[in-house]
Amino acid sequence: MTNAAAHAPLVIVIDDEIAIRRFLRASLTDEGYRVSEAETARQGLRM
Repeated sequence: MTNAAAHAPLVIVIDDEIAIRRFLRASLTDEGYRVSEAETARQGLRM
């Protein structure tokens, strides 16, 4: 990870639909965000 990427804002995408998570990851990454995914709110909160 480059220094700029390490300082990019982090978005946690929480959705039970994998297709939606994949779409949002691709879109947000293209805009310069770091993205983590969770299937449930509980998983997202643990992140």
